[in-house]
Amino acid sequence: MADNDWRIAKRGLTCSGCNATLSSSQSFFSILLQRNEKLTRLEYCGECFQARRPAEVYYFWKVAA
Repeated sequence: MADNDWRIAKRGLTCSGCNATLSSSQSFFSILLQRNEKLTRLEYCGECFQARRPAEVYYFWKVAA
């Protein structure tokens, strides 16, 4: 991956696991996956992050409410 490929999308509005709406008043997790030589960002609610996060996570962080 080239240095200039670090363009990361803004956060999504729904959980990638259960499609629930993520509000700014709740904590959730953002993850980065490397797919096809690019970084893909996905968001997960706390429950789905524990149960359904992809195995190939490159990096993740918790977004606190």
